[in-house]
Amino acid sequence: MHCLRLGFDITKIFLDEFHTTFPAVRVLTRDHSTAKAQDLAARGALLYTFDPENIAQSLGDAFAGADVVINALPTSMPKDAKRQVAAAAVKSGVKVFFLSEFGV
Repeated sequence: MHCLRLGFDITKIFLDEFHTTFPAVRVLTRDHSTAKAQDLAARGALLYTFDPENIAQSLGDAFAGADVVINALPTSMPKDAKRQVAAAAVKSGVKVFFLSEFGV
């Protein structure tokens, strides 16, 4: 799960145009040192480490206390990964969850 174009673009919009409405924008990334991750951090994103060896913990840490999760994973991701994201959102008490299959 790394920040591809769609996730990057969605995150930039939330950081740049909706920061007063959504003051805490979290990004899951495997590598905090990438140019995209650093760009988002400079805009105010909170970076969380995604550990593919411990998906549930990574998602739980990032989703804890979040109200909204936008899943911008590619639709080609394995169904099990999608289920883990949805399960972590439910377990964390997320109020609104946008599926990755939102018309793109």
